[in-house]
Amino acid sequence: MIVRLAVLVIATALALPCAAALDVQSAKNDFIDNPFIAIGVNPTTHVLTGYFSVLRTAPGRTDECKFVFRGVIAPDRTVRLSIKDAVLGNQTNLRQHSTEFAKLTATADAVHIDLPKSLAPGDCDWLVGWVGGPEIMEREGSFRLAVHTTSSHEWIGVAAIRVKRAFFHTAPDEGAVRKAFVVAGNVVYVLEEKPGWYRVKFTHAAKETVGWIRASDTFQQ
Repeated sequence: MIVRLAVLVIATALALPCAAALDVQSAKNDFIDNPFIAIGVNPTTHVLTGYFSVLRTAPGRTDECKFVFRGVIAPDRTVRLSIKDAVLGNQTNLRQHSTEFAKLTATADAVHIDLPKSLAPGDCDWLVGWVGGPEIMEREGSFRLAVHTTSSHEWIGVAAIRVKRAFFHTAPDEGAVRKAFVVAGNVVYVLEEKPGWYRVKFTHAAKETVGWIRASDTFQQ
């Protein structure tokens, strides 16, 4: 697993208090899945989590860029942000970039994440620029990733599954296991948190499943 650390600076037009989560709300790009971006903001803990993915398919191969990120919004309006490669099987150890940072800017209808190319894990440094599109702007040394916030969502976090099967539970208890499960690579939306557990929502086609899963089954842990 690839883990990189950076500092996330939150910038808004108004000097809002941290308790207001800097007016950043949980959102995802509803109509575009390549690239796909989703973020979640916990208004109680001020934790911001997110997931980004982009794919390039060619005869005989598929190139992937997938990563999750997590950070706590601090009173001084900065966040220590961890970025983890979410491409299954990637185990490369990479150095940390303690002097570089990603910047997040909130506007009336979108959240923009400025990601230095040196912080992009795996093949992201070239894949993000190759795909392009209205959700991605390439700048000198960085990418700007956009997620639209015109539609509000109820989740407080975003996570990606890292194990072969993550079983749902009726309660945050090992003995409350169900038959339903999500598989490696699935993205789930966190509705509630308990120590070691997430109550999540997973939607596939027209079917929605809600239940508890182990937090350790996700890339966010």
